[in-house]
Amino acid sequence: MAKKEKEHTKYYNARGVQVPSVTTVIKLLNKPELVGWANWMGFKKIKVDDILDHSSEIGTMTHALIERYIKKKMVNLNNVGDDYKYIETPDVARHCFKLFKRWLKDMKPQTNKFTGKKTGGKINFVFSEIQLSCDDYGGTIDCICWIDNTLYMIDFKTSSGIYSTMFIQLAAYVQLLKRNYPEYEVEKVAILRLDKKKDKYQFKEMDYEDTLLYYKVFEGLLDVYRSMYLIGEIKL
Repeated sequence: MAKKEKEHTKYYNARGVQVPSVTTVIKLLNKPELVGWANWMGFKKIKVDDILDHSSEIGTMTHALIERYIKKKMVNLNNVGDDYKYIETPDVARHCFKLFKRWLKDMKPQTNKFTGKKTGGKINFVFSEIQLSCDDYGGTIDCICWIDNTLYMIDFKTSSGIYSTMFIQLAAYVQLLKRNYPEYEVEKVAILRLDKKKDKYQFKEMDYEDTLLYYKVFEGLLDVYRSMYLIGEIKL
């Protein structure tokens, strides 16, 4: 099974110069919720690196299953491959993939028989796991799709919650897409969180106009990243 490349793939601009990934730049932010969690894990004598590594492995396998499905390749849940370290990973990834399938089913157009309100919409996938770069940074976009007549950019997460940094990430991806494929004008971005432990998913969306403020945050982080790179505090 292919490795999830967001954290490890090297990105180069048109001049052949290596540029940082979106996730690398966003890591400059101090995340209080992670600091508190790490301290608590340390108090309980649980190795934080192992937990993060396991979570990353689950995300990797889940993304690979979803990518195969979107690209109309066979998805065999009884054989998800042997490229994993933790014995629980396949079962959790299968669980998350089933939640993705449930979201697809729930998104089908339907009308409330009491209120007449219409929900959902027909989904047509455009891109899946597309690697892009521009002059300043690069990244991999999980999914671009049409939901009815609205173009969405969706990021799949297997995290324990939805955080503002995820929308900073999506805001950077939207601008990255515009520089590479200006013909695709994203109207909404969304996080589809697939709960690793519970039988539920969470879908949180945002209008394109609202991502612009988040992109300003990313631009600020990118300026800090460049400065730290120039003084030798960061290496690509």
